Amino acid sequence: MLSLASVIPIRTPGGYRSLMVMKLANIYYGKPIFETLVEKNTNIYAEGSHVIAPKEIQVRNNKVVIRPKETDLTGLVESGSLDYYFIYKSVAMQHHLKFIELPKEINLKDFSLADYYGQVSITLGSTGKTIKAKPIVYGVTVLKEAPNRELALKYLRFMLSERGKEIFAENYQDFIWPPVAFGNVPEEIKDDVKIER
Repeated sequence: MLSLASVIPIRTPGGYRSLMVMKLANIYYGKPIFETLVEKNTNIYAEGSHVIAPKEIQVRNNKVVIRPKETDLTGLVESGSLDYYFIYKSVAMQHHLKFIELPKEINLKDFSLADYYGQVSITLGSTGKTIKAKPIVYGVTVLKEAPNRELALKYLRFMLSERGKEIFAENYQDFIWPPVAFGNVPEEIKDDVKIER
């Protein structure tokens, strides 16, 4: 049996991002990918490039598997109970799973394609929140009132160093290089980042 776990936990970023990726695939390939994979198998639907995920997700057949946590799906793939699923590349690599890397126009990886990704959005019925597709990046900061601010800044400088970048790479995490900073950037790290306004 071919199992499609393209719709992973909708309330999690990985879940709703998988829906955004499939809607971006419609645009990129000019084919009804979202309709075929999502709309025919669930009650999730799109109005143009806007995806609507109802509060109560309904699965219409056995081609889609939805679980509360992404880790549930990882175990199912590892055991062979599920053929494939949407997950972050870093997680697939950490679990030594085979994967297909999607084109940059749909994989939410390329910082320079933020406007392109932003064509797609999703409204989550569980929260009523609307989220616009954008590049997936991790951020870090030092709180203004951090109790050990000097130590926190020292740790942050280490994270932003060449060695920090190597550690991220060893754990299959991409790193924007040079690191980009926004907002009120502490003086202590200004030389370690590219500041954008």
